[in-house]
Amino acid sequence: MDETWVSFIESVPEAHFWERRAVFKNGLDVDFVLVDESLLMNDVESLTILKEICTNSINIVFDKIDAADIFHQLSSDKHDFTYPTVFEFNNLVSDFYFHYLWAFKKLLRGELWVAHRSIDTYLKSLLLTMLQWHAHAVHGEKHQTYYNGRYLEKWAGKDVQENLKNVFSSYDRACMREALINTQKLFTKKARDFSKRLNYKFPVCGEEKLTGWVDVNYYKKQGDV
Repeated sequence: MDETWVSFIESVPEAHFWERRAVFKNGLDVDFVLVDESLLMNDVESLTILKEICTNSINIVFDKIDAADIFHQLSSDKHDFTYPTVFEFNNLVSDFYFHYLWAFKKLLRGELWVAHRSIDTYLKSLLLTMLQWHAHAVHGEKHQTYYNGRYLEKWAGKDVQENLKNVFSSYDRACMREALINTQKLFTKKARDFSKRLNYKFPVCGEEKLTGWVDVNYYKKQGDV
């Protein structure tokens, strides 16, 4: 094996996913995904992340356990999107607005590190889910949105890409505030449109009360306009 510059382990036990990632000489990066053979042979549906990885194409280089057919099947399977239930939609929206308010409280307390992580990590993960849902609502169940935001520039609309320029922040209170507000605006716009397309009821009352609290308490205490 060539010279290894760095190597580490990632895992998502609840998804039966274990991976060693490494960078070799000349900057070649390689992901080694370790798969439980018994699950591969008997319960491949539980290997959710592996299924995502194999969605587009796969080349078999060496097959000691005769699993080529399984991997080719994973590659050829079209994993149709399933729309969220009303409960799942409401839960995501509530989760978003809870942490929207929570992040503003952290800004009020001067906990910038915690606020920044909430704004640019957790809330962005919820925003991504909503963007995926909305893209499917517009283009259909078979529209490919990939996973973890991959190829977002291809599957999300131009309006999304334009708005995303303003939703990330630097380590500055004013910048975090603007990023948080812009994240909320984009999330709400897509959530409202999604709910209309699927005939779901958008929780208007909760949104108005939470944004109202921010308008009164945050701006009053910060002296912002």
